[in-house]
Amino acid sequence: MSVAIGIDLGTTNTVIAAVQNGRAVTLPDENGDKLLPSLVSFHPSGSVLVGAPAVERRLVDAENTIFSVKRLIGRNWSSQEVQQARTRFPFDLVEGAKESVLVRARGETYALPEISAFVLRRAKALAERALNDEVTHAVITVPANFNDLQRASTKVAGKLAGLEILRILNEPTAAALAYGQLMGKSERIAIYDLGGGTFDITVLDLSGAVFEVLATGGDSALGGDDIDSLIADRMADAFIRAHRFDARTNRESMGRLRIYAERLKCVLSHETIATVTLEGVAEGTGGRPLSLDFTMDREELRRSPGRCSGAPSRWRAPR
Repeated sequence: MSVAIGIDLGTTNTVIAAVQNGRAVTLPDENGDKLLPSLVSFHPSGSVLVGAPAVERRLVDAENTIFSVKRLIGRNWSSQEVQQARTRFPFDLVEGAKESVLVRARGETYALPEISAFVLRRAKALAERALNDEVTHAVITVPANFNDLQRASTKVAGKLAGLEILRILNEPTAAALAYGQLMGKSERIAIYDLGGGTFDITVLDLSGAVFEVLATGGDSALGGDDIDSLIADRMADAFIRAHRFDARTNRESMGRLRIYAERLKCVLSHETIATVTLEGVAEGTGGRPLSLDFTMDREELRRSPGRCSGAPSRWRAPR
């Protein structure tokens, strides 16, 4: 007997859930982790690594390790989001047919739904292991402001992964359900979502079992990834002062700094000060590796002026 699962296909991490004994529970991997990093790395051996193994490859093979493409799925090549991503990502984005966006890794090109399909295929395998049953159906959550093409592209990714997509569910609606809002009463609520790619707000009207999106808006260039980029810019400035090397001139060097920036940001979530050693960013005279200890405290992170790559989008009501 096959079962259905729920998948939050996130920009940074993916979460898998299923109903067991009448309750929805998140499903772990072999190591007990309940977050599946939404990264795909194409190994020199020809294998494709997904999740934690791909995270480890980011430092040593940034050009062939793909991440944060959810914010680009369903967008055309000439869009502002894609053109900005080309300057930020250490891997190659190339134009495909009809202004589609492709990823190039190890001489091969992949459509963005194919990249998402690798993650969904891994999610499907983890669910089958945890449930000891075949999984053929899924519900996938997406941002409320995803357009029809973005939703259709997500369905394509699910199909490529061997899943029949029962429904594409708005993330704010899923959040309302998860927090017990389905109680038969009528109310209006606002749901904020700070994700890896976007910070948005959605206003929902709840009436019994009916969830209606009244308006949604946000900034598609104000997520965790963008905070990492701002910290990485500070690191690049410090590296210039220490070694007179501008990491911004090298995509792989900036890719390494963004990894260090994410680690530092995570430490500052529970510590007031954090230090990270920036290694492998550049080489000096005679090939000598250059390194730097970079320190930031939580208050500096909070008050630091920053500039994200995109302008806030306007509020809009759903069609």
